[in-house]
Amino acid sequence: MKTNSISIPVKFILLFTALLALGITPVCSTELPAAVRDIEAAFDNEVRLNVEGPYDGGLKTLRRRYSQAIEAALKSASSMGRLDESLALKEELLHTTKGDAVPETDEPGTNSEVMRLRGIWRQEKERLDNARDAQITGIAAAHDGKLRQMEERLTKELKLEEAKAVRERRENLGKVVQAASAATPTHPTDSDGFVEHMGMLVDSGGSPRKLKKSETATTKASFKPPVEIIIEAKTDSTNLRISYAANELIFNWELGPELRVGGGPAAGQHKAGAGLIPTNKYVTISWVVTPKQQSIYVDGQLRFEHAGDYSKIDNPVRVFPAHGSEVTVKTIKVKQLPSTK
Repeated sequence: MKTNSISIPVKFILLFTALLALGITPVCSTELPAAVRDIEAAFDNEVRLNVEGPYDGGLKTLRRRYSQAIEAALKSASSMGRLDESLALKEELLHTTKGDAVPETDEPGTNSEVMRLRGIWRQEKERLDNARDAQITGIAAAHDGKLRQMEERLTKELKLEEAKAVRERRENLGKVVQAASAATPTHPTDSDGFVEHMGMLVDSGGSPRKLKKSETATTKASFKPPVEIIIEAKTDSTNLRISYAANELIFNWELGPELRVGGGPAAGQHKAGAGLIPTNKYVTISWVVTPKQQSIYVDGQLRFEHAGDYSKIDNPVRVFPAHGSEVTVKTIKVKQLPSTK
């Protein structure tokens, strides 16, 4: 079944702007000053140009990438003779091609590969929705500020009925913004402002999580700098590897104690002696990444830092083993830091 892609918060606001465009003022019938209508026209135009347009473009890109991911998975499954998986992926591709929406939840018996791909879709869709809702709320706040100034000016000029009409417009907009804030999902933070992501992993949740061979603990959400990441994990031998601002950072590398840095702005900037951690004992890794720098601490000790361009980083956090190690992850916590100029 098809579902409308516009979330409740934006539906409210688009309805509000549609009423404004038609000149319909809820509650109050007093004629509004032309300046107020100019403000509202500018608001409506900003929403359509800076919110609706980019959001629709983002959805089109997401749908295209989702179809490509399904096609690639179908090709892989069929080449390996996995009939049930191939049939499920073919059906998912058919629904996607027809324009059907990805369901919000998976029915019992849904193929695991389809569930994995849907999980990635939902993660990216949530990011689009949250970014859009935050932007439109900001536009609404700026709009309210202009109307507030207009209300004050009209009051000082003793144009009280017009001032009252402007206030009612502001109150209606305030209700819309409040509804948007209430409907936007949030995740609980701890006393230090971190969000625990062990219950929101791509494959499965729960803590502690034991990883072997090619298993990973990967957050559903992706993060942009500035951000602080806390990982509490241990290895039974070698190779506790993490990924965010680098393709991989290697602790207890199998060939020596240096901290290995693979990929990202600091690619190849390995640091001698900085990668050694105890075995069979949890360590706390703090990874602080700003647009211009990354710093890595283990149990409060600075192990590595590098200055470079990290402004384009937008990745999930990943923890994984290698070369036969077994890694156990207890915590993956993330906190967005205040923007730095």
